[in-house]
Amino acid sequence: MCVARFFSDCYITFNCANFIYYQGMIDVIASMGFGYKGLNYDALRVKLLLEVKHEVNFLIDSNRSVWIDIGCTIVADG
Repeated sequence: MCVARFFSDCYITFNCANFIYYQGMIDVIASMGFGYKGLNYDALRVKLLLEVKHEVNFLIDSNRSVWIDIGCTIVADG
């Protein structure tokens, strides 16, 4: 019920439960044990988002060399 309430109250689509990272997230949270305090707004929005950005940049940079051959273009908003 807590998970369903979280999804509902935060207007998160329930389709997210079908996403590849959903079960992994649940597994990691469960492995932390009872009483684990979740990350706060700043840790999620600033620290972890920056780590995700570095991860995406690494993936882009590792594929950049083949772009000329295949004609890849990346378009992003933000």
